[in-house]
Amino acid sequence: MSAPLDATERAALEAFERGLAVARWDGRDQADWVDFGLRCLLEAGRVLRANSLGFHGRVHVKEDGSPATRLEREVERGVRERLAAFAPDAAFLGEESGGERPGAGFAVAVDPVDGTHAFLSETATWACVISVLLDGQPFAGFVANPATGEIAYALRGGRARLVRLPVFGEPASAHTLPTRAQADGPLLVCLHPHRGTDALRAALHAAWQRDELRLVRSPGGSPTWGLAEAARGHHVYLNAWSREPAQPFDLVAGTLLVRSAGGEVVDADGAPIDATCHAGPWIAGVHAAQRARVAALVRGAWPDAAGGAQ
Repeated sequence: MSAPLDATERAALEAFERGLAVARWDGRDQADWVDFGLRCLLEAGRVLRANSLGFHGRVHVKEDGSPATRLEREVERGVRERLAAFAPDAAFLGEESGGERPGAGFAVAVDPVDGTHAFLSETATWACVISVLLDGQPFAGFVANPATGEIAYALRGGRARLVRLPVFGEPASAHTLPTRAQADGPLLVCLHPHRGTDALRAALHAAWQRDELRLVRSPGGSPTWGLAEAARGHHVYLNAWSREPAQPFDLVAGTLLVRSAGGEVVDADGAPIDATCHAGPWIAGVHAAQRARVAALVRGAWPDAAGGAQ
């Protein structure tokens, strides 16, 4: 069932369609950060979606072995320019261009294409991610999936929202997450693919054979988009993650979405993670009972050292 946009969402979409510039923040209304984040992702989504099919641009391999394209720097440059107009005192951190995270004030961290392998293979699980920190702590998170025409976002202390843009002539709509409010029904699991997770996959497959869960999927792509999907309330999302600490653009936005939807992101021992610097495995889900059931199924199967995200 479609639901109408709220006033902020409608204004952001109308300003984007009219090509209006982002206005400078007056420093008072924190909800203006929602307009800023949505406007940035709408612009980024237009650039990325237009180039997502049959991309033939140059791909270079970074030091960590992951691919990158010119589009990432183009998107980062666009967000940086809008941030300079909106909140010139805020710090900027880019997955491609770098930057330092301050201990005080606002900072905006961007991963322009989270899941570049998925982008290059035209798999609809890549995303563009913007995280906002205030005094070093999560303040707002935004993630767009240009392939599906969806943007999920949350502001600290507020609701998790999912905006669906028109694709087939239907009106734009927005929904408060989770869309599945109850924990009843079949247990569905999303497992992010990593090397070295054979025991984890085997444990989940054995549980499926015993009919203790209904579905195991492993689409890969953007971990933040996986967290946004977990915020809908259907899947419990597992990620072995790296032993290297997360950067601000890695987990902040997605974790804030899950928590704003009433859920939690916990480590293998069940403790809530620090999304700004977490290392090692985690489990995300809206419903505590489902998280606990999945945690029990995979206890002892986590790898000692996870590989890099796919």
